[in-house]
Amino acid sequence: MSRVLLVDGNWFLYRVFSVAVYRKSLINLSRSIPSQFLSMVAKDFMAVRATHLAVSFDAPKSFRYKIYPRYKDGRTHKKTLEEILGKDTPKDLPSELRSVDPYTFMASVKTCLTASGICHVTVPHRESDDVMAAGSLHLAELGASVVIETRDKDLMQMVSDKRRISLYWPQIGQVPPRHIDEAAVRDIKGIRPSQVRDYLCLTGDEVDNIPGVPGVAHITALKILNEYGSIKAALAAKSKNSKKLRDHINGLLLARKLVTLRTDCWQPSLKEVALGDIDEDEIVNILGKVPSGIEELHAQKALASQKGLFS
Repeated sequence: MSRVLLVDGNWFLYRVFSVAVYRKSLINLSRSIPSQFLSMVAKDFMAVRATHLAVSFDAPKSFRYKIYPRYKDGRTHKKTLEEILGKDTPKDLPSELRSVDPYTFMASVKTCLTASGICHVTVPHRESDDVMAAGSLHLAELGASVVIETRDKDLMQMVSDKRRISLYWPQIGQVPPRHIDEAAVRDIKGIRPSQVRDYLCLTGDEVDNIPGVPGVAHITALKILNEYGSIKAALAAKSKNSKKLRDHINGLLLARKLVTLRTDCWQPSLKEVALGDIDEDEIVNILGKVPSGIEELHAQKALASQKGLFS
């Protein structure tokens, strides 16, 4: 059976950038960031025993900003290396590196993904979450199992044992990796995957500046969803919490538009997300060498091809 790993490229880039900062690997970032990105993607690909791979990225401006101009207020400023390091900024750090942020390396990362034969996709006006949600549903319909690599809680709503769609949390620091199925969502959030969207509507999302219902935090949201099952059912009931929801119906409707994943934007074939050929000359031209992870990835592809896993 085909097993597809879909990677949240924006989150992954921040992860790689953070590792570089943590390790103080601040010289030659233009080479080390794309190289580390490729190596870590390859490592996770093999960790989940995938046969196919794609990396998705946010479009510059999603449709959500038109719905709510204050969407993601507070996240528009990308912290530079100097701002992240603060007083720990090395005195000998070159001036050209002080102003870099993760997005500085986006173009070279995409170029290296292409040269490595790894599918990457950006859909106009859509975020990476929308792309992965759409792709996972379509690939599941084609008979593949799908693993979505992200720490974004929004994607928990896509988890489905029946469709064979799960999440993968890679190891970060001393926290071990974890595969997220329906039981894990219930363990982590206290609700079913099908209730995650309603949960986010009730509590809001401070990180994305999505307003929720005033006074409704985690515990109250769980109480409402465990008692009624959904916001729709809660609105029809007669209780103190139900009245509060009706009083803030406009905010709930706005939040629903913002947290709903658009699954109409990407319908890949298995061929599209299969590993392509590697252009070693292009990678060496950019990075100086082919990262060991990519070499291992293509060695695995060669072995898997003998079993008919790749076209």
